[in-house]
This record gives sequence, structure tokens and C-alpha cells, in this order.
Amino acid sequence: MSRARDGLGYSFAIAAEDARPGAVGQVGLWPNSRDPGRASTGYFVVERHRGDGLAGRALAALATWAFEAIGIVRLELYVEPWNVGSIRTAERTGFVREGVLRQAQRVGVERRDMFIYGRLRDDLWNGAGKGGPVPPQAAP
Repeated sequence: MSRARDGLGYSFAIAAEDARPGAVGQVGLWPNSRDPGRASTGYFVVERHRGDGLAGRALAALATWAFEAIGIVRLELYVEPWNVGSIRTAERTGFVREGVLRQAQRVGVERRDMFIYGRLRDDLWNGAGKGGPVPPQAAP
């Protein structure tokens, strides 16, 4: 896919089945143009739909698509340490907390710490994928 090769991002709407027509959130993928196979991801859901599992389903679908369709090997996700909902979403969808990046992100006029989470394509097959596809059978 040329967008991944060129390091351009993808943005997808999140919709709720019982919601009025329109998006209730967004999930995105931003390939790293200097490091093919590596990308960052992020998401948000409007307040009234938080806790419905929408972000987790969208993040899991995006990760599977990124790994299988466009050849991403490593996904990174950055979460503020106070954001318990996003921490749960990340961990439930197979992301592993790898550390803390101190003063990593500018938010408004201040710099904030961020947890860094990672998920590898190999996680789809070793059980960390949380509901991902079944691994292909080895050839006889």
C-alpha cells in the first residue's frame, strides 16, 4: 500500500451500532517513514460511549489489518499514565507496557510523561493477540 510505504497516516471512524448515524470516535495508524514496518496508533471515543468496548474492538481490528494487510511489524501506542481507560484498552488488545517516556509529549503548555506500549506482529500468533486470527498451519 502506497500510504504505508510513503509514511502517510490512516484515519478511521468508529461507529456505534445503536448510535445515530455518524462517528463516535476515531482510530488511526501513522507509519514511520524512516523505519518501514513500524507505526504508531491512537484512538478516542466520545465520552458517552466510553466503556462500551468500541475503542478496544477498533484497536484490535486496526492492529490485525496493519499486521496482515500492510506489513507493519511493530505498533506503538502512547498513553498518559492517568488514563486508566486507555491503559485497560491497550492491555486488553494485546499491547504490552514497555516503559515510561518522561516529559515525552507536549500537551498545551506543559510536557507530560507517557507510557509506551508495543505490540508485535508475532503477538498475533503467540497468544498476546487477544482474539486475533488463528495462526497458519505449518506445511507438511
